[in-house]
Formats: sequence, C-alpha cells, structure tokens
Amino acid sequence: MKKLFLILFACSAIVTSAQTKGSCFIEYYELFNSRGVNPIPDGIQNVIVTVRNTKDNTCFATMGQIEVKDGKLAGRLMLKNRAGEYVRPKMSLHPKYEEPKTPLKADYSIVKGVSHNFLTKNMRIVNVFFIDFLKPQAPSLVEAPDAEQL
Repeated sequence: MKKLFLILFACSAIVTSAQTKGSCFIEYYELFNSRGVNPIPDGIQNVIVTVRNTKDNTCFATMGQIEVKDGKLAGRLMLKNRAGEYVRPKMSLHPKYEEPKTPLKADYSIVKGVSHNFLTKNMRIVNVFFIDFLKPQAPSLVEAPDAEQL
C-alpha cells in the first residue's frame, strides 16, 4: 500500500510533456503490445509514466525511475525534471486503497512491460512503462527499384 502511495505521489510533481487528449497511454500501450518486451531485471529502471485525467480525458507522459524486484514495482517512483534531477511526486493514492473492505486493490506486478492502473486521490489514472526493455522494431524490407531503372 505504501509503495502505491509513493508511486502516485510522484505523478503530480512534474509535467515534462504537453497534455493531450487521452491518447498518450493508448499509444504507449499499443506500442508495447505490438513489439513486446524483454524481461525486466531487478534494480532501478527508467520508465515513462502516463497520467490520465478522468475529468477532462487528457493525458500526459513524463520520464522517471522506479525500483523493480521479482517482477514487481518495489520502490518509490521518482520523476525526472528538466534539470535532469529525479524528484518525488506530490500525488497520493485514492483513499479507497487504504480501506479494509474496498474494491481497489493495489497490484504491483508488471505485465508486458506495463504496470497495472493506479488511481490517485484527484481521480487520475497512472501507469508505468518500462521503456528500456521494449523490443526493437523489426527491420522493414527494402523497396526494389523500378524496372525502368534496372
């Protein structure tokens, strides 16, 4: 529970890319699903953090780092600011995560290079993408010259 709080807490401190209509999460999610992801080792890893606003359907993405242990989020999320420093976010998890009888369950596992959704107190949905482990794009074929050029 504490881990999730720290993850979401991080997401409001810095916005390093422009907000767009709710597509940034979908774009990263489709990219990760289409290309696949190599196994994510234990340690501190670079990530892209997407934050979706449920009220106005906007999304922004920022860079960060988080610790991984045994295929799960294990440490505090840190966001990268424009000076290149990693700072703690100022967002907190929704209070429903703290209640004993609640439908909100924190799942720290990483599936196909992406964390599960985390809901913040201010109704934002946060996901973490492990960008360094995205498989490379398959090389495309070389187009043949026109027959006239041969």
